[in-house]
Amino acid sequence: MAIPALADDATGALEAGAKFAHHGLPARIWFWPEQPDTGDLTGSNGAVVDTESRHLAPADAFARICQSASPGVDHLYKKTDSTLRGNITAGFRALMTAYPSRPLVYVPAYPDMGRTGKTRRRTADNTRCQWIKLAASSRRSRQPGVDDKACFMV
Repeated sequence: MAIPALADDATGALEAGAKFAHHGLPARIWFWPEQPDTGDLTGSNGAVVDTESRHLAPADAFARICQSASPGVDHLYKKTDSTLRGNITAGFRALMTAYPSRPLVYVPAYPDMGRTGKTRRRTADNTRCQWIKLAASSRRSRQPGVDDKACFMV
């Protein structure tokens, strides 16, 4: 079973590919606008797509991530910046649109790198980062099904 991953920049794509390789999965990375073919998503491999969406307008990031989502996959890994930079909410909305019957679980912690969260506060090396508004912004949108499919663990 292939495990596709979407990253919002080249650094994240390379990091995801390295993690796949570390665990014995051959990894291939496509850099925007390249996209994997359906055949690239079969077998035991890591397929990583760099969507180059971090610095786009949210609507453009949404469209690009929807375009890059691969139908028919069992699991998908969405690589985000560990300090929550980029179009995180737009990315999650895109994935919930592309995979409407699938749950979305987000765990934005990387304790080994000093990235932690507590009481909706994000810290990097004990320095406060931006206020985490992901769950609140999803609830405000009142999109059908958003609240019961998104689990933001902070």
